[in-house]
Amino acid sequence: MRGRFLFVAAVLFGLWTSAAFADDTPSNGVQTALPFHKVVPPCKSSVSVRDLRTHYFSDTAKLVADFNAILGECKNEILTSKEDPNGVEDVWVIFILMTHPTDADGADPIIVHYIGHVVSSERPPGTVTLPGIAKATWVYVTDKKDDEVVGTIVSTPSVNPAVAQIGPLVAKLVPLAGGGKSTDRKTLTPQAASKPHELYLSVAKDVQLPFRRATITENEYVKTAIEKDHKASSTQVPGTETLLNVPRSWYTFDAAAGVVTGKVKGAQQATVAAVSANGNTGTSVYQTDPLSRAAALAGVTLHAPYDSTTPKATPKERLGLSIAGVITPAAGIAVGGSYGTRGIAFNVWYAWMFVSTTPSNKVIGDVVDQNANPQLVTGTARAWIIGASYTFGGS
Repeated sequence: MRGRFLFVAAVLFGLWTSAAFADDTPSNGVQTALPFHKVVPPCKSSVSVRDLRTHYFSDTAKLVADFNAILGECKNEILTSKEDPNGVEDVWVIFILMTHPTDADGADPIIVHYIGHVVSSERPPGTVTLPGIAKATWVYVTDKKDDEVVGTIVSTPSVNPAVAQIGPLVAKLVPLAGGGKSTDRKTLTPQAASKPHELYLSVAKDVQLPFRRATITENEYVKTAIEKDHKASSTQVPGTETLLNVPRSWYTFDAAAGVVTGKVKGAQQATVAAVSANGNTGTSVYQTDPLSRAAALAGVTLHAPYDSTTPKATPKERLGLSIAGVITPAAGIAVGGSYGTRGIAFNVWYAWMFVSTTPSNKVIGDVVDQNANPQLVTGTARAWIIGASYTFGGS
């Protein structure tokens, strides 16, 4: 029992250290200025600011198409010169747009945001989650030449949730020890514009993000011209947004239950039993002690990096390589394939389990040598295990 408990503890400690050191060390929030500069001359685009304002609140599909078009047509203004001109680099863009939600009299303008990528279909529409990136570009889009924008972000690191899940996992295992459609990367291409619109862009390129896992609070202020009392004037419009920077997930912690199936190969688990002859007990023999067919496991499932924020599990999230510690029927290690949905999966493992067995010069039924020490040795039994796993957390 003690050996099994220590084995489980060692496996969990290894998983915890792997997760804990995968992220930044938590610290206080870090403030970063957004160094906006105006792009001259304005970008010629098939999309107008009026289109963006209309579609933001009315048609998500058209809004996505609008911003994809801008990312293609204004690529030179948004990207840095060192980047691939074909637009296949990993550049994330946070667009800022000033709009009026309704046409009510006296309605004040508001600031809205949209996250885009230079490769189409990289993110689902409406997301506020970035995939653990080290830098991003902010772009203010307007049709007013004299608009000015300033802004800052505050990045506050967050703890990997997988680390917090180790506690509940241990609580489940200790009693046992005692007894969206996948998207393709398509390069954006400019749309044909029958009547180009002038877009005035203020761009903060390649802003460094200090933490790969953090909550980012963005604040900006836009100075824009208005007419007040029939006179030219200006006003300041504040905007705020909260973004999440979360690395793509590539592993999950799992607890599993299964059944040992087929023939158990390798070492045969044995025990020593006393036998009596003519009422005398003083002889011991080796007897078989078959492994139980019920199995309990705990471990980690490795995946190709996937986006855990999609509405539905993607193929990369569904398919994984499971590496688990066997808890029962005997301590050991198991490796196999995993396929399922978010939270639960079907698994097939091949397991190596450490069992007490006869010495190499003995077989089941042989008499135990009187001076033998130890009477049993450790061997390895091998078998297939089929079962299901439950996910406790991951990253």
